Amino acid sequence: MFETWSVTARRVADAALMDAARRRCAYIEPVHFLAALLREPAAGANRWLRQEMKLDPPPTPPELEPHLKGIPTNKRYAKYSEITTEVLKFVAQQAAGRERRVSGTLDLLLAILRQEKDPATEYLRSNRVSSRLVERAIEGGRFADA
Repeated sequence: MFETWSVTARRVADAALMDAARRRCAYIEPVHFLAALLREPAAGANRWLRQEMKLDPPPTPPELEPHLKGIPTNKRYAKYSEITTEVLKFVAQQAAGRERRVSGTLDLLLAILRQEKDPATEYLRSNRVSSRLVERAIEGGRFADA
């Protein structure tokens, strides 16, 4: 599934997985991906949020912290939730629909924004981040992953 992802986007996905496992969450949620994206300086989506949207949150915004705890489990691994599976499928579809066939962190951000009533989506929208603005950033090509 991650073979079409940029190296940076894969690093974000790994960090989301590790964060969910470290917190002993039963599921990896989009909020884990968003928090990992906000901590990754090489992510084009991170740079875009900071430069264009003037969003300069701490590495883990306090608004997201309660949602990062997720459903507790005593297992040492976490599975993708249904919402996260939808996000990952959308990112894969994005890569299939373009010539460059590589998905970056802006594609991941767009996929998160397409979810309804998700804490990560609500956080982004409360900071004036919309799907249309992310689509324009993708089209512009200025914020590719480093």
